[in-house]
Amino acid sequence: MLRMCHSHILLSLFKILEFYKTYNNLIPETCRTPFKNLLKSIEAKKIDEFRNKYVGHIIDEKTGRPLNLQELEAYLNSIYGENEAHFVSWVNDQKNVFPNTVCSIIETTRDQIMKENGIAKEEMSQWKQTA
Repeated sequence: MLRMCHSHILLSLFKILEFYKTYNNLIPETCRTPFKNLLKSIEAKKIDEFRNKYVGHIIDEKTGRPLNLQELEAYLNSIYGENEAHFVSWVNDQKNVFPNTVCSIIETTRDQIMKENGIAKEEMSQWKQTA
C-alpha cells in the first residue's frame, strides 16, 4: 500500500512538470518564482527519470529491462533523501504555508489563475455538487 501511495505522489509531481511545459504562460507572476523553484526541486530529485524508468513504464528504454533493486533504491534515495518524513512534509505538511510545500504552491497558483481569469469555485469540478 505504501509503495502505491508513493507512486501516486511521484506521478502527481511528474504531472507538475507536464503542466508547466504546456501551461506555463497561465502561471501568475506572483507564483512564477515559487513554481520554478518547485520544478527545480522535482528535477533535482530525478522524479521525471524515476517516472519514466519505473512508475510509468515496465521496461527502461535505455537498458531494455526493468530497474533492479539497487537502481530502484538509488532513485528512491535521490527522491526521499535520508528522511522520508521530511519529503512527505515537503509535499504536504497540513499547514501548507506558501511557498513551503508542494500543495501550497499548487493551491496558490490555482487560486490566482481562477482570480485572474474570473473563474468561480462553482465552475471547478472539485467543488461541483453532485446530484
